[in-house]
Amino acid sequence: LLGWLYAAGLAATLLWLLVRLGMLWHFLRRQKLVAQGQNGVDVYEMKGDVQPFSFGRYVFLPAQLSGDMRRYVLLHEFSHIRHRHFLWLCLAELLVCLVWFNPFAWLLSYELRLQQELEVDADVIDGGVDRQKYQLALLTMSTADRRWRPTRLSFLGQPLKLRLLFMNTPIGSSQARVRLLAASVLLAVVLSGLMVAACQT
Repeated sequence: LLGWLYAAGLAATLLWLLVRLGMLWHFLRRQKLVAQGQNGVDVYEMKGDVQPFSFGRYVFLPAQLSGDMRRYVLLHEFSHIRHRHFLWLCLAELLVCLVWFNPFAWLLSYELRLQQELEVDADVIDGGVDRQKYQLALLTMSTADRRWRPTRLSFLGQPLKLRLLFMNTPIGSSQARVRLLAASVLLAVVLSGLMVAACQT
C-alpha cells in the first residue's frame, strides 16, 4: 500500500512539473523577442502589468519597463543566468518530486530559492547600483499584477521583506555565495543519499 501511495505521489508531482514546463514553453512562443543573444540571453517583452522573470537563457520583461527600472531588472535576471541558478532550481524541483512526502525537501527548495535571490541582490548592489534606488524598484514592482509563472526565477521571487532586510544588513556577494553554497551542498548530499538508497533497494 505504501509503495502504491509513493508511486501515486511521484506520478502526480512529476506530471504537475511537466504541465508547468509545457505551459511555460507555450507562453514563450507567444511573446515578442526584442533582443537576441544579449549577454548570451534572449530578451522577450510581455504585454500587461506582469512581473519580469527568467527561465533558462530567456528573460521576460513587461513591455512598459524603461529607464533605470528596466536596467535593474536586466541586471538581476542576467545575474541569475550567469550563476546558472536555473539548474539548481531544476534539481530542487526533481528532489521535491522524488521525496514529495518529506517536508524537508520542500523547505530545502524554498531555502535554495531564497539564497539565490540574496546572491543576485548582492551582485546588483556590488555592481554599483544604488541600494536605495534598487530597493525602491523592488517595492514599485511589488504592486504589479502577480501572474503565476511556473518554475521561474523572478525579480520578486522570494519574500521581499526578508530580501530588503538582508540588503540593509548589509550583506556582500561573498556572504551570499557562502549561503548559496551551503544550501547547494545540502541539496547534493540529499540527492546522493537518495541515489544510494535507490541502489540498495
